Amino acid sequence: PHTHKMVVARVSRMAGLRAFVPSYRLAPEHPLSAACEDADLAFEHLLSKGYRAQDIVLGGDSAGGGIALGLLARLCQRGQPPAGCFAWSPFCDQNFSGDSIQENGDKDHFFPGDRVEDLAERILGGADPKDPKISPLFAAFPNCPPVFLQVSDSEILRDDSVRMDQKLRAEGAQCQLEVYPAAPHVWHLFDGWFPEARAAIRKTAAFVNSLPPLSDDS
Repeated sequence: PHTHKMVVARVSRMAGLRAFVPSYRLAPEHPLSAACEDADLAFEHLLSKGYRAQDIVLGGDSAGGGIALGLLARLCQRGQPPAGCFAWSPFCDQNFSGDSIQENGDKDHFFPGDRVEDLAERILGGADPKDPKISPLFAAFPNCPPVFLQVSDSEILRDDSVRMDQKLRAEGAQCQLEVYPAAPHVWHLFDGWFPEARAAIRKTAAFVNSLPPLSDDS
């Protein structure tokens, strides 16, 4: 919440909907699975407040994008799909098997491609990197609602989004992938500095507004 309040507020204002920004346990003090468990609890909290699953749009960036997609998969499997989900530059594969890990290893200004093993060691806590809870690329998405993905063509996580788009489409989901040229990882956070950031956020809000009508309490 401390790092993302401004960008979430921008999405919220553009979409005309309330936003709930949960605080969750972070690595390396806690393995990534703890954050996934906290995401489940956050969703249950919203349900306890009277929101319906179909009143809620999931969203996240980077690791949070992967957490959002992992939660989406679990909700679909439980028969509680939300209205939709968006993810910016999401981590979808903690096995780091995408070709872009190497292809963009020298282009990505945020993550050096030759240090992904160090990153995995810090966040996984010994967990299986192909566990669908933490790597949604390996999860199932039955009866999945619409999904919106944005990623840069120059980041090492490019193929996480490309393969997630392919997977969701193969499962019958309506998925939209936007690939931006030469943008840094999660460039949305540079809203006010990069015009591409505001443009990407505006398209995200348009996606949210394109979903089936939500209740007045959404």
